[in-house]
Amino acid sequence: MAVTAAAGALAHLITHEHAVAPMIGASASVSGTMAAAMRFAFVKGSFLSFGRGDADSAAKVPALSLMQALRDPRVLAFLAIWFGVNIVFGASSFAVGADGANVAWQAHIGGFSPACYCFRCSTRYRP
Repeated sequence: MAVTAAAGALAHLITHEHAVAPMIGASASVSGTMAAAMRFAFVKGSFLSFGRGDADSAAKVPALSLMQALRDPRVLAFLAIWFGVNIVFGASSFAVGADGANVAWQAHIGGFSPACYCFRCSTRYRP
């Protein structure tokens, strides 16, 4: 999660180079966690699937590789919606939160993207 937090902060810094207001939040880490969970959420028989069976067998279902995940239409739909919502919030400058603070959508994308690639580095992968 530290990697995704740093990547999100870097993405926000690059796009807000001269900003005086600090960036506060854990949204990049949460977005990175969502990217990692995406690899589990769409696997048949995992904890998050409807027909998972018992917990012991669900715990042994391996996560999808990045290439397998990118071939799954459900993952692609999730990615389109996730990126679309973040881009809409960024393009519309829709303020949510206290005192008109904008959503740090750059940090969301900055945390999500490296987690897609770094997920395999942090887990044992069984093909």
